[in-house]
Amino acid sequence: MSLTWGKLNWSVGKDVVLELATALPTNKAVLHIVGTGISSGFYYRMEADTRAARLKLPLSAVMNPVHIQPAQVGFLGWHDEEGQRKAYVPLSCSISSRPVPIGTSIVAVVRPRGDVSNVCWRTYPTNSAPLPSFGDPSPQIVSAGQRKDITFAPPAHATQFTLEISYVSLPDRASHSSLFDIQLQ
Repeated sequence: MSLTWGKLNWSVGKDVVLELATALPTNKAVLHIVGTGISSGFYYRMEADTRAARLKLPLSAVMNPVHIQPAQVGFLGWHDEEGQRKAYVPLSCSISSRPVPIGTSIVAVVRPRGDVSNVCWRTYPTNSAPLPSFGDPSPQIVSAGQRKDITFAPPAHATQFTLEISYVSLPDRASHSSLFDIQLQ
């Protein structure tokens, strides 16, 4: 999975640095950041724990030599709060000279382990009722290992909210839901 403000975008070049940033004050809790291969059959993994609001990743060290493109990877950040579910944090991922503004749309990228269909999602402030309805499900089949981009705006005035993704697994046609607590501030 990947959770970022806007889509990843960079071009290969000498001394290019990818900056991963969060709007959250990180001095209270450790921010865990994982980079993973999103493309099917592409294996990449980066892990970092930091208390800083920014992490700099030199592309010339890993990405450039093997020509890794933005669509092939994803980045996910989270805080572990004792006694609570994991709180995911959207990351701003940009080249140092071209920052992505925090507050634009959020892009969640998922890659199912098996074939799925009728993917739909909804967002709502955490612990709210009544829950909003899901958007219209996509009848398109997402094959195992293929990426599915979900673009959404956070609920207005929410500092913490839930992203709920619903889907039907194939071939058994069983319905499933996955919940992700997302923290903005």
